[in-house]
Amino acid sequence: MLNRLKKIPRIYFVSFINISLIIIIIGVAVSFSVKKDFIKNTLQSHSQRASLQSASISKFISERLFNGYLISENAYAYEIIRDMYYSGAFNSEQKKDWLSRFNKNNDYYAVALYDSSMNLIYTTIDNPDSLIKPSPEDFKTALKQKKPLLGEPFLCDYCKKIHIDIFAPIMRSPDVKSEASFMILLRLDLKNYIIPRINRFNSNGFENHSVIIFSDTFALNIANKVERVNFDIETLRRIKESKNDNDVFTSLFMGEQHYIAPSSIESAGWYFVSCVDVRSVSDKMRIYTIGIFVVCFSLILTVFFSLYILYLGNSKKATEAQIVIERERQTLMKHFDYLLEMADDMIFLLDRQGFIKYANRKAVQNYQSGGASLLGLDFNEVIKCSSKISQMKFDFFFDSSVGENGAVFRAEHIFKGDRSAPVEIRAKKFEMFNETYYQLIIRDMSEEALKDKEFMEANKKLKESLDGISKAHSQLKMTEQERVRHINLLMNNEKQLEEYYVKVRSIFDCLSECVIIYRTADGENFIISDLNKAVERTEQVSRERVIGKNVEEVFPGIRSFGLLEIFRKVHLTGMDMHKNASVYRDERITGVRENLVHKLSADEIAVIYREVAKE
Repeated sequence: MLNRLKKIPRIYFVSFINISLIIIIIGVAVSFSVKKDFIKNTLQSHSQRASLQSASISKFISERLFNGYLISENAYAYEIIRDMYYSGAFNSEQKKDWLSRFNKNNDYYAVALYDSSMNLIYTTIDNPDSLIKPSPEDFKTALKQKKPLLGEPFLCDYCKKIHIDIFAPIMRSPDVKSEASFMILLRLDLKNYIIPRINRFNSNGFENHSVIIFSDTFALNIANKVERVNFDIETLRRIKESKNDNDVFTSLFMGEQHYIAPSSIESAGWYFVSCVDVRSVSDKMRIYTIGIFVVCFSLILTVFFSLYILYLGNSKKATEAQIVIERERQTLMKHFDYLLEMADDMIFLLDRQGFIKYANRKAVQNYQSGGASLLGLDFNEVIKCSSKISQMKFDFFFDSSVGENGAVFRAEHIFKGDRSAPVEIRAKKFEMFNETYYQLIIRDMSEEALKDKEFMEANKKLKESLDGISKAHSQLKMTEQERVRHINLLMNNEKQLEEYYVKVRSIFDCLSECVIIYRTADGENFIISDLNKAVERTEQVSRERVIGKNVEEVFPGIRSFGLLEIFRKVHLTGMDMHKNASVYRDERITGVRENLVHKLSADEIAVIYREVAKE
């Protein structure tokens, strides 16, 4: 083993030592970083919990004070108290029930009624003698301010409970100048009511202490048990000066160094403080330090054996593996080249200056002239644009416009044989070997342009047909004698119309206006004889399904719409009638229709209408 180690080149030992030092340095840095983040996250979680606790207490106190405002602002409270507690007409149960109304949710330990001289009138407690009188200072302050007041918490000597009083003064009248005649006391139990709700958010994973600071001399530790605690003057000052919930500092608490995370309770002017033992946080961090040490040691061993195995590795096998990989890569490249060569689109690969680095078979067929290769040529010289506007400027604007998401351009290129054709260019930028390249996929749009041209010609013919129909429609407004003459002329040329039936049918279906031809035998019932495609689109019906049906089967609302009566008049008189735009509605469709009814023959009428958009 030693002989083998001696044969190992010195570069392996140097590499092992350097890598080991790097791993140790990284491990130490990670250890410090993890410790810093761990402490930061731990304190942040406790700070957030303290904020939740303070918000919960603030909300609780605000809701209780709101109840006090509801009591004080009751305009009938004074009269009810005078009638119920001084007239002698009400019994004890009725008096107790009225006070108990303010404690339906059992939020308060006791509810009591006092007069302005602090004499107890009535209370919900069964033993009134056990009710400790409230603080005279808070009582007088509430009477003077004439609004609900939150008192300071105190320890009840009788029931050994921690109480907080809310004073709700009762005015003689709603007038602000009126004096307070009575006071309703709402007494809260801190230990058995408020603290259990606070501890729902409390987690003792680090044996932290949750403390409520009511004043400089009265603070309670409520995390595990309720006990009075004291903070030194400097700690109290820093707690009060904390501007946000993330101000965490260390201080001496209960004889040990603690992280102090304060949060103010806005509704009461108190503070909620989460105290986390510094030593407990450090103890929790040890397992991470040990884990990092084990990982570093494992990495050093791994590096050692890896270098040793690398030295003992068979270079021939490594070379053969490289050859196999290279063959597979070349095979994949051949398949990739085959796909590019078989593509119907023209594909170019350009450098950043616009010089061609690759062109597929389709591109060579369309752009290469003579025997000269396209590779290395400027793209704008090869494409021979019909105008300089169509040329592509490979500048900063083009680079930023294309980007990695690609862009689409339209141009007119001249292919081999001087054939000019519209093309669509899809350009995309990508990085390869630390160089910027552009991929251009060019598609010949000649067929699409031809289809567009044919479509435009068809539209032109259709417009001419529509113009003819429009002229015919205008002629319908001529005098009765002129219309009769045209009708006779159309009847004499019936054979000629039959020869042009296919053309007329095509125009008929291309009309944007809706046309329906009805047949009638008695002038009362009208059967659908024919219709154009505009009717199928507008009324959402199929021509094959409605031909031969009565108009009221297809359009049930036509009678109430008033159009059926116009059909009968036109059939009877032969005079055209126009129905202004109005709303047609049935169970299937609803819309605004403008109709023109014209009699075609003795048993046929035509209806030309359009759908009018709602305004």
